[in-house]
Amino acid sequence: MNYTYQEISESGSFSNPYPDDVKHAKNKTDLRLALARWEYSHYQAGSPEECASLWVCIGTYGDIEYPDFIVGRGPRGGVVFSRA
Repeated sequence: MNYTYQEISESGSFSNPYPDDVKHAKNKTDLRLALARWEYSHYQAGSPEECASLWVCIGTYGDIEYPDFIVGRGPRGGVVFSRA
């Protein structure tokens, strides 16, 4: 299954993406890896890694208006796929 996602940050160190600033993943494993890379970017910038998340739409699109689900870290460190 194909996914379209945006990297979102609750940290003040990063700006919000434009609607057409999207990336694509082929499966949920790719989404887990994308979240890990985005969290590492937070770590490098000195921001809390918990502020990193991905807004995901099912399918391949050129922009995201509203996500189908959100990928983030849970309280015990696991990757959580939650409804938007």
